[in-house]
Amino acid sequence: MTKQEKREMLKQIVAAAESAEIVTGKLLKNASRIALYGAGNYGRQILASLNEMGFKAEMFIDKRADALKEYCGLPVYKIDDISEKDRKDLTVIVSFLMTIDGFNDFRDWLKSNGFAKVLNPQRLDLLSEFSANKGISISQNVEPILEAFDLMNDEISEDVFFEVCKAHAKLTHAELPILNPDMTQYVDVKVPFKNNYRSFVDCGAFTGDTLESLALHHKVKNYFGFEPDPVSYAKLSEMTDSLSGRIGTAICFPLGVSDKNEFLRFSSGGGGSSKISDTGEEIIQVVRLDDVLKGYDDLLIKMDVEGAEIAALNGARNIIMRTKPDLAISVYHKFFDLWEIPLMLKKWIPEYKFYMRSHYDYTLDTVLYTTI
Repeated sequence: MTKQEKREMLKQIVAAAESAEIVTGKLLKNASRIALYGAGNYGRQILASLNEMGFKAEMFIDKRADALKEYCGLPVYKIDDISEKDRKDLTVIVSFLMTIDGFNDFRDWLKSNGFAKVLNPQRLDLLSEFSANKGISISQNVEPILEAFDLMNDEISEDVFFEVCKAHAKLTHAELPILNPDMTQYVDVKVPFKNNYRSFVDCGAFTGDTLESLALHHKVKNYFGFEPDPVSYAKLSEMTDSLSGRIGTAICFPLGVSDKNEFLRFSSGGGGSSKISDTGEEIIQVVRLDDVLKGYDDLLIKMDVEGAEIAALNGARNIIMRTKPDLAISVYHKFFDLWEIPLMLKKWIPEYKFYMRSHYDYTLDTVLYTTI
């Protein structure tokens, strides 16, 4: 299809989209009893979102049940503890991440063990996002979606934007495989960055996985890693030490990034889903990049901060306006970010060119890359 043909089809698909709440209600209307398979951070997120939408789960299923006993106020059972009748009655939402093929295999295994109703959480359109945009339909955003689509600078980007938007509009995430399987997230994405990774700002550095990839693919002069989760930060520090001699100067900060310098509640756990949360059990410090990084004009700023990307960008606005850095910004935690972030950046820097890549199944790890 030509870009104009994709645009017209996208317009029709988005305009016809039902609200997330309506579709979720259809999917779960016969789910009188719900169990979550997987008592971890992702399970906690799904449980919170279900509660906000008025659905109640009654248990977790997890092979670690003997040790856990209870999680998030719900009992935890091993699969062998579930009766034959309960296996038929329960709607099981698989609450840990895996590839589409992995989920299909796991679903078939559950069904072979008597569980009649098994749902992939991605079929529910990233449940945490539903509650955050309650009552708002993607169909109310046709014009900004098309405006953002027009910004995509190559055919790969057009296709990614089109497929991700279609998945959101039709809630077909569970059928959407990885879109860019031959690209390594952030570090090998076929984008003509002007600064060529000389100084890399890693917001949401996690355990240093991106840093490790960087060292394999590029000659990095300066590395700045921001990671507020204490467990992940300790591993990031170890990774930085192990790469001594393979990268230039490396500075790690046990901080988050935002649009203010303040202390915020944080939901931790040492996993990739740690994030700023009003109900978090820990307190972290967040900072504006504008107040921390000064004097660098060769930056690539990467942000994967679990839905706080817009706030983090606003905290780096002076750097962006002044130096026009290369950017790699996650746009999958909140589906409105898919179009709101490129439109915001285009307003700040009209010269920016926009590229979009998706590095995991279900539209997860979809990243907006910009350069001039």
